[in-house]
Amino acid sequence: MASIKKINRVKGAVYKVTIRQNGNGTICKTFPTKKTAVEFARTVEGDSKLQQALGNPVTRAITLSILIEEYLDQYNGKDHGIYGCLSWWSNQFGNIPLNKISVVTIREGIKLLINGNAIRGNGPGKIKEMNRKRSGSTVNRYKANLSSVFEYGKEQYGLTENPCRDVKSKPENKGRTRFLSDDERKALLHSCKKSEWSKMYLLCLMALTTGARQSELLHLKMQDIDFKKRIAHLHMTKNGEQRLLPLTNEVIELIQPKNEKVVSIAKSDKTELLFPSKKKPKQPFEFRKHWKKALIDADITDFRFHDLRHSAASFLASHGATLQEIAEVLGHKSIQMTMRYSHLCVDHKQNLIDRVMGGLANG
Repeated sequence: MASIKKINRVKGAVYKVTIRQNGNGTICKTFPTKKTAVEFARTVEGDSKLQQALGNPVTRAITLSILIEEYLDQYNGKDHGIYGCLSWWSNQFGNIPLNKISVVTIREGIKLLINGNAIRGNGPGKIKEMNRKRSGSTVNRYKANLSSVFEYGKEQYGLTENPCRDVKSKPENKGRTRFLSDDERKALLHSCKKSEWSKMYLLCLMALTTGARQSELLHLKMQDIDFKKRIAHLHMTKNGEQRLLPLTNEVIELIQPKNEKVVSIAKSDKTELLFPSKKKPKQPFEFRKHWKKALIDADITDFRFHDLRHSAASFLASHGATLQEIAEVLGHKSIQMTMRYSHLCVDHKQNLIDRVMGGLANG
């Protein structure tokens, strides 16, 4: 006999299913929605063999969409792209029971991903299909996110296999490393200063001098800025870790109200975004139109805002920064991500070798 009990938790209510079996023990499981709890109870109660397989009852009782929903309910990571990836898998194969999902299923999904166009946007009405195929790195990310769901299933339900692990990853491009030349950098900063948006220059300058990502800068608040230490505190990064951004004197002067001292900034102003939208102050300003205009005025082509991050790294490398130092500035967890800038350190390495090793033959 099955019973379903609602349990209120801090993050929201869950529904606990308890199925007592004569002589075969008890099955207990919680679900994020009452609907999934009822489906589980009905499936298990109606399958006597499943009731006997207490070690792993959910492989036939739970579909992929149910497992994905439960996984996302407990997910607390910083990668918001995971929701779109897993929604795709749920839409394609969500009605299949877990014990029916095999390597063949995953390969079929990979084939659909490769043949489908890439998409951009996040949220209802914002998703836009691009006129290009998904890259190998994107396909691998879709597979990796689904793999995490199966690993969760192995921990929670005792699933014996993760079919994603037996599917090879697709080759990935080394990555784009477009960066500004000295003349381009000067022209872009000059055009940003003339922008109709008063903070276009500040945003561009911060991206160039800190190497921070666009989303990291746009979500900065006044309270995140330590004017005395000239540091910006990033609470949310792509890697899920906090990071400190050293700021130049010019950036501090542009942020700091000219007619006020640091100590006199109103408390209400401290919670405001550094780059707020005029109509919706709690949301970042939509600056793309002004950014494109600045690129046109500076006569710069084939350049994205994210390339300012590459430009910051290249500027550091050409002025003697080590790969480890560049990795620390950019917030890379692995030095492998920074290796794309290694060729920019050649001149510095040559000077180092000449200075240190040049006299060995005469020693």
